[in-house]
Amino acid sequence: TLMLKNHYEWRFKNKISELYKNPFSHSDYIKRFYPNGFHATDKQGRLIYIERLGAVDMPRLLSQLTPEIIIQHFAREYEGFFLNRFSKSLLIKISFMNFRIVPFLKYVC
Repeated sequence: TLMLKNHYEWRFKNKISELYKNPFSHSDYIKRFYPNGFHATDKQGRLIYIERLGAVDMPRLLSQLTPEIIIQHFAREYEGFFLNRFSKSLLIKISFMNFRIVPFLKYVC
């Protein structure tokens, strides 16, 4: 229950509910240098999420945006996902991650 309490406090503190309602001008820039997104569903109805981690250009991304803005982008994406698609499919998702070249590891480790 503590984890859930912390989750709701974080959502309230970061105004996650309001993020999705307002336009977010950085999404195109982030997707250009961090390609990812929900693709479709498989034959069993599970969501397919693709992250092309080998194509991430973290230095370029961080040259224009702060980590907080990037986190807001992903929080907004997931909020939109749950609002628009959760009722239409199962909670199960399949993620494909391209780890061929992972240039951002030195920035997050």
